[in-house]
Amino acid sequence: NQSTMLRGGPGGRGGGGGAFPYRSSHQQGTDGRGRGRGRGRGRGSAASRKKKYNNKQVCTAEIEVPSQHRGLLVGKGGSTLGYIRHITGAFVDVPGDGRGRGGGRGGRGRNDRRGGRGNGDDVSPAVTDGGETNDNASPPPSDTRPVRIKANTISSLLHACWEVTHISTPHTSPDGDDNETTNHEHDGINCTIRIPTLTAHGKLLQDNLFLLATNTTTTPNQHLCVYCIEHAGFLNQEDIAILVDNERFTNPNVTAGWDWVMPILETKKEEEHTREIKRPGKIRNPTTLLFVYGTLEQQPKMLYDALLREILVLWKQCCQSKSCSNPTSTSLLPAAAAATLNPTSFTIGTYNLLHPTYAMKYHQHNGTYRTNQSNWSTFRQHAIISLLTSCSLDVYFLQEVDTHQIHDMFCSDELKQDYDVIHYTHPKREARDGVAILWKKGRFELLESEMVPFHAKQEEYQYYMCAAVAHVMDNVTQKRLLLACIHFYDKKCIKPQETLLQYILSKKEEKADGIIWGGDCNHEYKSILPDGFSTPASSCARNEENGSWVYPTSNSKKIDWIFYSSSNGCEEEETVLSSFTSLESEAFVKSTAEAFDCMGGYTLSDHLGEATTFIFS
Repeated sequence: NQSTMLRGGPGGRGGGGGAFPYRSSHQQGTDGRGRGRGRGRGRGSAASRKKKYNNKQVCTAEIEVPSQHRGLLVGKGGSTLGYIRHITGAFVDVPGDGRGRGGGRGGRGRNDRRGGRGNGDDVSPAVTDGGETNDNASPPPSDTRPVRIKANTISSLLHACWEVTHISTPHTSPDGDDNETTNHEHDGINCTIRIPTLTAHGKLLQDNLFLLATNTTTTPNQHLCVYCIEHAGFLNQEDIAILVDNERFTNPNVTAGWDWVMPILETKKEEEHTREIKRPGKIRNPTTLLFVYGTLEQQPKMLYDALLREILVLWKQCCQSKSCSNPTSTSLLPAAAAATLNPTSFTIGTYNLLHPTYAMKYHQHNGTYRTNQSNWSTFRQHAIISLLTSCSLDVYFLQEVDTHQIHDMFCSDELKQDYDVIHYTHPKREARDGVAILWKKGRFELLESEMVPFHAKQEEYQYYMCAAVAHVMDNVTQKRLLLACIHFYDKKCIKPQETLLQYILSKKEEKADGIIWGGDCNHEYKSILPDGFSTPASSCARNEENGSWVYPTSNSKKIDWIFYSSSNGCEEEETVLSSFTSLESEAFVKSTAEAFDCMGGYTLSDHLGEATTFIFS
């Protein structure tokens, strides 16, 4: 039968189906490639398929992921599906487009011993059991066939639903525009959840309220709510159990359930060989999740709020007690750094904090949850305050920080009692962020401060960004310093570096003993430095073997810099400002490079810090 030949056979013994649309997570391997010679992995008998789930409660879910987004779930060669199965322990089945596209090559068919290719490109009429064609028969549209999930536990099912929901959402392109705009991102994805004694229909949402559904097995119908807390990995399951027991003791009406899910990351063994399941490149690192679920009568929202409140308190305490790890060896440092620091020396560091607006706009994993909500006020703020106070540098240059963040940071006693600050907001930048200079109260005294605006390239407004400048007196050395925190962006500003250098030249009559400026320059100074300035022998030195930066500060590039110059306008230089790498400066750089497991293994910002120590000699 010619039409049967076009469609391809259903596969030989051990071979997979002739036109399986997508390879689901439990069909990794050689399905459909046996060509009827028995090399494929067969489905096995019905008894063997059911054996796996004997004596276990099976939980299932059906999620209506739009067909244009299902390729994100499958990944190259089914890699993403395999990854989801590995970290969640659930089986995920992704249907194709209804015409068999995307399937593997089928084996020899029963009706055609020469075997059909089964490559999924056939669109011939369907064939009935009697060999007659049915022109009216057509495969169902892809949107009517949901993604199916099967798991042995509720926690595994919820974890798989969480991963499917967030992986199937299109990411934002580098220019900030959505690649594909669909309503399912904002309105949720329709789903059906089936667990023992309960069937619920509702929506999966990209929010703290993860699942909102209606329990159709009860009369009257009850609403089922599932909430999710990310980044709880610094606690263990016993800690969560204690928090839940405390809340239930306080309010006996809170009877909602909870599950603490830690991703499965261990390797698998196959035929005495260990094979590691690798995370697909475009998928962000998994994080520990805490699910709280129940009907409205069980008050899951109250339990969720109480747990979130207590977790944030514990995280803040954890950050406050965390101290920087100082280098244990000075063998790699210059001789000056290994020596005891002179009390007249001072250390300056620069750090781009990654503003929440840009973290959400560009889906920066360092600054967002999987829901693409900012994690600044809940996690990063407290960790950054702890980093700044524990490293205890004399001066900090901070970029991408707004007035609200400065206010929140200085509400903390740790910073407020030791540091003073000036902050200027960029005139026309979208996020209304700016630059700030922090200095120790006992060491420096502010003489004056001002903003240096940078002209905008767009004609509709005059200025776009700015630099913050502080003229300070060093109370230890009685030297006057000009400090400037900058954030250059040549794409939208007209020659910002030249503007800053012209300002410094205009202050020549004030005769500062030293000039130090730095920040996010968005530029690699490979050979030509700003005229009249030097750069320290910093912690971010080049590797002599391959020429790469030992501590690249952003996307494998060194774009965060500190520059300095001695006296400005003095006819005779009685003192010279010099720099070196100290234990303090190196500890700060290493602290900004530390990855937090509870945040999925990401650093606190998409930039690393830079620091150096100065001394007058």
